[in-house]
Amino acid sequence: MQTLDDAERSGLELARALGASTSDDLRALPARQLQLARPHENRTDESYNPSDVPRGSFDTAYPIIDGYVLSESTSAIFAQGRQNDVPLLTGSTANEGATMPRPRL
Repeated sequence: MQTLDDAERSGLELARALGASTSDDLRALPARQLQLARPHENRTDESYNPSDVPRGSFDTAYPIIDGYVLSESTSAIFAQGRQNDVPLLTGSTANEGATMPRPRL
C-alpha cells in the first residue's frame, strides 16, 4: 500500500522515465512501453521483471490509500470488520501470468 503523496511521486517518476511531461503524453504512449517502463532509465527491456523493483522507488501498481476509495490499508479494514460483505469467487486460469516478463535467472 502507498500513500497518496507516495503514489503521486511514483507517477511523476514514471512519467519522467518515459519522457512524458503531461497526461496526454502518457496516453499517447503504446501500452507495451508503459508495461516495460523502467525507473531511473529512459528505456525499455524485454527482460525487465517488475518484481525486481524495490518497494518505494517505483510503486505504480500498488493500491493507494487516497482517503477516498481507500481510507486505510485493506488489512486494517478487514481487521476491524469494515469490509463489504459480498460474495467472492477466486481461482486462476492456465497461463495466467504468460503476459508478464520472464524472471532473470
